[in-house]
Amino acid sequence: MISREDYYEHVLENRRLVALPAITRCACPNTLCDWHGRCKECVALHRDNGNHVPFCLQPILRDKILSLLETVEMTAENKPGRPLEYRRYVKARDREAAAAAAASATGQTPQEEDCCQGARSHAPDAPEPGPAQGARLWGDPGLCAQPAAVSIPCPHPCRGRPA
Repeated sequence: MISREDYYEHVLENRRLVALPAITRCACPNTLCDWHGRCKECVALHRDNGNHVPFCLQPILRDKILSLLETVEMTAENKPGRPLEYRRYVKARDREAAAAAAASATGQTPQEEDCCQGARSHAPDAPEPGPAQGARLWGDPGLCAQPAAVSIPCPHPCRGRPA
């Protein structure tokens, strides 16, 4: 058993280590995550959800589990991660929500804001117009990106098709 003085020295060493930026910076390679760099919140969410270990801790546990599996002559397979497209989708939706919030603060309707910013057509679930819709394409002066069946002139100058 460790003595109280040795324990106290151990606590002092841990406090010294926690004060070092190299130790406390987020080492998680999943930089697109909303909680990257906010490890306390990330761990709290993973603990509350109970579905898996945070991404940055998986290599540590994997090494320990693999050595145990070798002892009992078993194998392990890596669980595939979520596609990066999912994180990009979340970021795009966050930008849309921020644009809608900004539009409501300025008095524009979300449809006017979307049209003028070139984000998407007036109908949220409407596909982008294709060649069959004729002149009602992005960047057509005075017209929004509306399907041919619904032609509403844009009250604001459109800025063209987004990249």
